[in-house]
Amino acid sequence: MSGKHLAKALASKGITLIHGAHNETVKHLVKLREKKSYRHEQRSVLVQGKTTIQELLDRNIKLRSIGLTLNRDVDHVELDRKQFPAERYFVCDINNTRRILGTASQPSANEMFAEVELPHVEFSSAIDKLIVFNNISDPGNLGTLVRTAKALGWTTAVLTDKTCDLTNDKTIRASKAAVIDYPHKIIPSSQLIDYLVETMHMTPVVADTPPRDITDTLSSNPGIFLWTKAGGQNLDKVPDRIALILSSEHHGPSHIDPDVLRVSIPMSSNVESLNVSSAGSILLFQLNQLLGRRNPNLGG
Repeated sequence: MSGKHLAKALASKGITLIHGAHNETVKHLVKLREKKSYRHEQRSVLVQGKTTIQELLDRNIKLRSIGLTLNRDVDHVELDRKQFPAERYFVCDINNTRRILGTASQPSANEMFAEVELPHVEFSSAIDKLIVFNNISDPGNLGTLVRTAKALGWTTAVLTDKTCDLTNDKTIRASKAAVIDYPHKIIPSSQLIDYLVETMHMTPVVADTPPRDITDTLSSNPGIFLWTKAGGQNLDKVPDRIALILSSEHHGPSHIDPDVLRVSIPMSSNVESLNVSSAGSILLFQLNQLLGRRNPNLGG
């Protein structure tokens, strides 16, 4: 089928055929993926995958457009518009799909992707537990942590200003788009502890690697433990309103006041540290157990 006839056949289905790297739709979507400021200006992001798009629709998140990769001809373009409502539909070839989604996306020959409107999500202080992403620079780690936190009932986050953008395409991919409607607030690193204590009325607890003397005395302890740099630990008591601070692996929590309570995971002496997404997942799960043991009715 010629390009002209293909475009006409697609148009009869309400679908636009786009082609060429300089197409305005292609340029707009590439800019969305690459530019943080443009995403925030447009209040939209790119999402890849039919299953992820369906999950977003199930959460009542609006789609501005849906793109499909054209495999052979118009007969192979199948889309239930009632199941996948959007303002606009288009198809493109695999080369433009790769250009739009980026090389790391590894799109299939029948890939579906969408421009998703960022919803206005209320940030509430009426919570009993909060996760803090402190200067986390790896978008994959951040996305994994958001997905895990959401799954484990940590419903709200604070990000310091040097943490990578939640709408980064790698963060979206790693989180399976959980970041899109995840309530959060961005706070300068220098104001973090004061904000948590004075505004949120929460007890900051910093994930940290403990000194060797503490680790040696707790070598048989099977679970996480709380401690302070001033000395002493309390293995049983968890604060009433907890803000768990997870920091960059490269810089750690070194800039945070040493008097702030610490939490650690017992580890073998021949392992220096854990990846922040691995450590964070363990801490979120075990803190849930400790919080639930203290108060079975405690929610996020």
